[in-house]
Amino acid sequence: MSVQCNANTQRLRRIVGWDASDPNVSIALWYRFNSFGAFRSVWSGDDNAVFVPGIYFDPGPSTVYYLHANGAAPGTELIATAAINTWYFTAIERPAAAAAAPGVCYVGVAGGALSTAVPGDNADGWYGDELILFNEDANDQTQDGQQVFCKVWTTLLSAEEVANEYLRGVSSRTADGFQIVPLLNATNAGVDVSGNGNDFTVSGTPTTQRTMPPVTWRGALDIQ
Repeated sequence: MSVQCNANTQRLRRIVGWDASDPNVSIALWYRFNSFGAFRSVWSGDDNAVFVPGIYFDPGPSTVYYLHANGAAPGTELIATAAINTWYFTAIERPAAAAAAPGVCYVGVAGGALSTAVPGDNADGWYGDELILFNEDANDQTQDGQQVFCKVWTTLLSAEEVANEYLRGVSSRTADGFQIVPLLNATNAGVDVSGNGNDFTVSGTPTTQRTMPPVTWRGALDIQ
C-alpha cells in the first residue's frame, strides 16, 4: 500500500524552521511515477517560488535530480532516465552549512543495489524551512505517482545505516529521529509514528494505492 497524489492541490507539508537553525539532515523516501511531464517535485525543502533543496525531475528525458543549492539547477543527477511504474529509493545526507563536506545522495531501484552521488557543493546549507512531499508550491509542480516510507533525522546517517533503511520500512535508527511517516494509506497519510508528533498537514485528497516497493515494514527486502 502507498499514498498517491496526482493533482496539484494534493501534497503533504510540515514547517520545520531549518532555514534558521540549519542542522544536519538525512531524509529517506521511496517513490514511483505514473507519468512524466513538466518540471515536477517529489520532495522539497520549502514552499517557495525559488529553487530549494529537493528531489525533482525534468521534462522529456525524465531525469531525476537533487537540487542542492538555491538557484543551482539542475543540480546532481540521481537517475538518468526514470521508468514509469518503477519504485525508486533515495536518501539525502545534507550537512549543515558549517560542515566541510557536501554530503552524499544514495539511490536504489527496487530489488537492486544502492549507488551514490556527491552533490557539487554545500554553500547554502539547508535553505528552506519546510518539508513537502509531492507538490512543491502553487506552481503546479506535483509528482504524479506514489510515495511510501518517508523517514527524517537531524543527523547524518552512515552508509551502513542508509543500507539498513533501504531494506525496511520502519527506521532501524531511533536516535536523532525527527519523523517517520509510513504513507501506507491516505486516511493517515500525514501521521508521524516516531513519537515526536511531527505530522504532515495534508492538502487535497490523496488516495491509497495497492502498490509498494518490495520492502516489509519491519523486515528485509522481500523480492517477489
